[in-house]
Amino acid sequence: MAAVSLHRPHPVRPLIAAALVLAGSSGGTYCQEIPDNDLDLLINYGYLASFFDPGIAGFETEGRTIRVLNVPLTINLRDWKDRGWGLRLRLAGVLGVQDLENLEDLPDARLGAFALIPGLEVPIPLNDRALLRPYFDFGMAWSLDDSDDDLAPSRVGISAAGMRSEFVFPWRQFELGLMPQIFYAVTWSSKELRDDYGVLGVRGDAQYPLFRIAGKQLTGLAYLQPAWFIDAFDPSASDAPDTPDVRMQFELGVGFDWRGTAPKIWFLPVPPMSIGYSFGDGVEGMRFRIGGSRLTRLPPETWAPPSEP
Repeated sequence: MAAVSLHRPHPVRPLIAAALVLAGSSGGTYCQEIPDNDLDLLINYGYLASFFDPGIAGFETEGRTIRVLNVPLTINLRDWKDRGWGLRLRLAGVLGVQDLENLEDLPDARLGAFALIPGLEVPIPLNDRALLRPYFDFGMAWSLDDSDDDLAPSRVGISAAGMRSEFVFPWRQFELGLMPQIFYAVTWSSKELRDDYGVLGVRGDAQYPLFRIAGKQLTGLAYLQPAWFIDAFDPSASDAPDTPDVRMQFELGVGFDWRGTAPKIWFLPVPPMSIGYSFGDGVEGMRFRIGGSRLTRLPPETWAPPSEP
């Protein structure tokens, strides 16, 4: 479900993305008093931020509507293509807003939070078509309001460690990508461990050349991205027996990319874009991405048409 991408090696590459990472805050009209920063009312920070690519997202679950903007910045500190392994510094700023409506006995309210999540990633090429990407993220989220309630902290720590991997294959004129990933995420306050869970996921995509624009090859993109929670994740704000447990999530999407270099508008390259629909146990919504999702690409000449006799 929700937070979008890290991609072709640029010294500095900001990308717009989405991550379902939230803490509480005031900001709506209250029918009665509600704890300003009740993090237990909100879906866990790491739920989308750690697994899914960046994006702009909107999701719904059990009386809650969630909107997330994740803007990451990536700096390549060491080039893995020339030096055997690489090092990438990542910094994501995440803004989340959640509306509560008709949620059991709670008043309608608007809650919001901001998270800053730096991380390190170490790309390790296995060959020219396979790449390992172990990573570690360690950040903090702040409620948009202050609170003195120990049971509703205004700050929450976020950390995640995992392994992404990439495998790319040519098939006719298609470029096929397979990206398995596993990670473990923890969130905590100064008083307690608030949540921890693991996710196993994979993303498969296919690109096909469409036509050329300004001498650059545009490709169509389709992807499928399922995820399985090793322990069921509970997005509920209550202990009611009929509330949904999140065990599986899927995302289907389409978009476009470039084979080789992208055309520029003024001095800015036109980035890949896609839109996807996420669904599964208890949570569903849409996500718009700006940026790609893989570092590994096949050479453009792989699909060069055969020369005419």
